[in-house]
Amino acid sequence: MIPRARLLFAGLLLLRLGPAAALDAEVPPLPPVLDLEYDMTLWSEDRIDQWEEAAASGIPLTRSMLFLPGESVPVPIFAGTSDHVMDLGAGQL
Repeated sequence: MIPRARLLFAGLLLLRLGPAAALDAEVPPLPPVLDLEYDMTLWSEDRIDQWEEAAASGIPLTRSMLFLPGESVPVPIFAGTSDHVMDLGAGQL
């Protein structure tokens, strides 16, 4: 069994080095949501109208992007789960 002192030391070391490593990482900028090319061929006319109406009324700040394997277009993630947000992408609680 590993002594508690060693686990405490390892935890403190990770806490000390973790933020420094994260600050050195380069994070690419998020692409503008309206500049992405969405495949709307399987969308209903009502769904397309809802997306266009939501996009015309203003795009909320994109919190992050979800990149799915095998998909060419990322899913934007916005703050909140209002109808407006959910018409544009995924929401975050």
